[in-house]
Amino acid sequence: MAGDLADGPLVFVAQTYFPAVDGTATLIRHLAEQFAADGDDVHVITTDALDPSGFRGRNAQRVKRPRAEELRGVQVHRLATRWWLSALGRPVQAVASRARLPGAERAGDVFLGPVMRGFHETLNHLGPTAVYASAFPFWHMHQLAAWGERRQVPVVLHGAVHPDDRWAFDRSSIRRSCLRAAGYAANTAYEARYVEGLGVPRSRITVVGAGVDPDALTAVAGTPPAEPHRRGPRVLFFGHLSVRKGLDTVVEALPAIWSRHPTAEVVIAGKTTDDADALRRAAVEVSRGHALRWLADVTEAEKAALLASSSVVLYPSRAESFGIVFLEAWTFAVPVIGSSAGAVPDVVEDGVTGLLIAPGDSAALADSVSRLLADPAERRRLGDEGQRRVHERHTWPAVALRARQALTTAGRSGDGT
Repeated sequence: MAGDLADGPLVFVAQTYFPAVDGTATLIRHLAEQFAADGDDVHVITTDALDPSGFRGRNAQRVKRPRAEELRGVQVHRLATRWWLSALGRPVQAVASRARLPGAERAGDVFLGPVMRGFHETLNHLGPTAVYASAFPFWHMHQLAAWGERRQVPVVLHGAVHPDDRWAFDRSSIRRSCLRAAGYAANTAYEARYVEGLGVPRSRITVVGAGVDPDALTAVAGTPPAEPHRRGPRVLFFGHLSVRKGLDTVVEALPAIWSRHPTAEVVIAGKTTDDADALRRAAVEVSRGHALRWLADVTEAEKAALLASSSVVLYPSRAESFGIVFLEAWTFAVPVIGSSAGAVPDVVEDGVTGLLIAPGDSAALADSVSRLLADPAERRRLGDEGQRRVHERHTWPAVALRARQALTTAGRSGDGT
């Protein structure tokens, strides 16, 4: 293997992979392709699902690509999911929880899935010298931690843990798997401290982080089309259209934002969730003739064009392991406003690359938006510093170097050195 890792196949594992575009799929795709470009023999094991509904649903949309194929130098192995087994996990968990049986949590882990058909057989056939996997709370992370310990193969878990989301991540199974794995890759120092608090030695934890491809993002954005009817600045929320991502805070702040900046256009864009319809109705109700656009399930090109044409990007999430949208906004030198929840303060430096508010504080959000819209120089200063940090720390080659260090450290840990 390239670098200072042992020669042999390197396997990446993720619950979804291209053409899926969620955070884990994007992370593992770029890392795998970067390692392949560096000369490693790289394989990816993933599912045929486009999103978690495919882990436990018969009629979920599936990836219509070959089960095994080469993509940009990476050998991709797509495994079918035993969706019926995961679907059974929920009622089993409910019964076991009521009866206070010790297997209740494990049944919940199986429900989260994915249970991949032929997973261990594929691993054993490939015979990897190391494995790099993401993300918790999904089932394959637990399988890999146990497999690596049993086979004495170093496994690095890129957990992307959201400590504030207790239902998904406050699980003893996650703690056990972190302790069993040879290495842990954290998105931020905040996550590293949390994992260390679970008992994982600090020497086995590497802050790897996440990245973007600035050149690809700016290329896909192209030249934004002329917008003759737009009179004022654009305020953009981009993310899952949900309360969890703080969209309710944005909606509550809208009247105060428009009272100070009546010509501002507010664009709310992102992926549809169960919360979306109620939030859309609330946003329309408070808009009262002001410029509001609601754009669900936009393409990557549309997202890039929106980011490039915005004055400020809002993402006041209540639980976050990183927040890729911050990097995407900074690619275009656009300042951001986030919340001081979870890992966000490790990504957004308050007053340096953006502004932070307390989670759920709509008045503070309105004040922060007003502050930036009223001060173009401040917007440029924050956006320029964010852009500098993207190019310095968060390109995929930079992230891949840190991931390689995590694998090297895990290999040495397995050797007892």
